Amino acid sequence: MASPAETLRQICRDLEVRHDLRRGFFGDLLKQTDWAFVIQCHALIEAAVSDALTLHVANSKLRKHFDLLPMSETQIGKMALAKSLGLVTNDQVRFVSMFSRLRNALAHRVGNVNFSLQDHLAALGSEMESWCTDVARAGPTKMREHLKAQAARQPKTALWFATVLMLYHVLPVPES
Repeated sequence: MASPAETLRQICRDLEVRHDLRRGFFGDLLKQTDWAFVIQCHALIEAAVSDALTLHVANSKLRKHFDLLPMSETQIGKMALAKSLGLVTNDQVRFVSMFSRLRNALAHRVGNVNFSLQDHLAALGSEMESWCTDVARAGPTKMREHLKAQAARQPKTALWFATVLMLYHVLPVPES
């Protein structure tokens, strides 16, 4: 039986091969600044949800419309539509909603390029536990306590795990 670390490496390799990403792409995300990391991981999830929606409705002409939908708007967003179609869970919707709020807070001010996830976590105060719980929602039930603890100690690593797990769940397997 493979270790959790080996299983995660295999998931990353599988995603890289299935979606024509260069080898080591996911590992390199962790080398980015925290600001770039958040922006890139969120963009990957957003694109993956658009991919899943397009494949689910089997009409590539709708892709441009899915791309324009807001990600986490509760009534008309991509995640609401993906949830209605059974492509994501309520917990994944909550994770992406939290991640979208973080991404949106960072994306519209140049000075945010100095953002630090550790500082962000420290500034959350009493909301830190809720944030860590939301990060953990991206993973399967059996991994949630580990992801929650990881989010409190190493938020970047936990968000990376959550992103990889979310992509693995949402991204469609390309046809050969």
